Amino acid sequence: MSAQKKTPWARWLTGKGPGALSIVQLGGPKVWDAIRREFQSSKQSLLPTIPNSGSAWLGSFPEEKHCGDQVLLVWRGDAKEGFAEIQSHHGLLADQALAKKLASMGFEVSKPIEVQDTQHFADSKAPFEREKLKALALCPNQIWLSRILTWADRDWPRAIEKIRLLLNCGKWTEVRELVQSALVLEPWSTRLVKPFEVLLAGPPNAGKSSLLNRLVGYERAIVSPIPGTTRDLVSGQIALKGWLVNLTDSAGLRETDHPIESQGIELVKGQMVRSDVLIWVTDAHSGHTSLTEKGFGRVFDHKMEIANKVDLVEPFEKIGTSFLAISAKTGQGMENLLQALSAKLGLPDFPAWLPIPFTNSLSGCLQALLDLIQKEKAPEALEYLCQLGVPQPFKDFK
Repeated sequence: MSAQKKTPWARWLTGKGPGALSIVQLGGPKVWDAIRREFQSSKQSLLPTIPNSGSAWLGSFPEEKHCGDQVLLVWRGDAKEGFAEIQSHHGLLADQALAKKLASMGFEVSKPIEVQDTQHFADSKAPFEREKLKALALCPNQIWLSRILTWADRDWPRAIEKIRLLLNCGKWTEVRELVQSALVLEPWSTRLVKPFEVLLAGPPNAGKSSLLNRLVGYERAIVSPIPGTTRDLVSGQIALKGWLVNLTDSAGLRETDHPIESQGIELVKGQMVRSDVLIWVTDAHSGHTSLTEKGFGRVFDHKMEIANKVDLVEPFEKIGTSFLAISAKTGQGMENLLQALSAKLGLPDFPAWLPIPFTNSLSGCLQALLDLIQKEKAPEALEYLCQLGVPQPFKDFK
């Protein structure tokens, strides 16, 4: 911003895209004084007179009649030439309320950019910050929003700090293993905007719709004893170990002359091949048939076979050992099902303090850094880290 401005300014770094987060940058003369007068920490503690770079506080800018929306306040740079960031919930009304509050505090407020335009940050001297903003603009839910913020604001800064230390000490093996460990997880970053696809398939009246409703926690699909009730693909989403999973209920597979039901069955057959995991649901009470016995000509290595309605099965009746016994009605076996599904998807637990490459560009940056490490070029690697512009670790981030 221009140094001639006599009042503090506020500008949106995020636009009106699908992201869950709005980020506003605050700067200009006496910006910290203006913030300190109005900001209320969630811990009811006063902000410091002089802020440290990288410090963060959770709190709000209260309005006259009620408490303001909760935001994360971050300070960048030194006390004289630094600037602040406000990270808040995204939405038209939320942005308007925040803009109104900042204007009442004396800030010259610019309008949010209409579209999240990556060129808006093309001249940034901090490529890492640019990639962070791009990722935040795509976050589809609160789970991923929290994950990206943790990676960007906690793990990357502390990992880079450790990498610098290892480079300065000449510990090439350790620094190489650290970067390689992060790159191994790169394929999973594509799941930021692409959930796992899990299909519930099986014969009619096996309880697929009831199972979908049980897993998502509400009545998403119509449940009826009439065969052929589900004719289209009906989906609902769950979070499994922090990962977004799209569950799809489908038409019961059977021979039928009904044209609409036949179209639904053809959709199922295509989705059976494309899904990440195929959950084959059968009725344990009236007799269950494996996917192989059903007569499909191919092998589905990504399948899980479920025997539903075990609440109707007598104790002495046996269920095939290849089937996971559940009851969508009572909830019996649900925990085992979710554990088995998590294992089938191979969902990883991300280790803390690794620089997870959550965008393709960051993956390329880590690969370029690894190339320098492989050649044991410490000065060049350290200079490359400076060019990335990863901020210092937050003092208060846990």
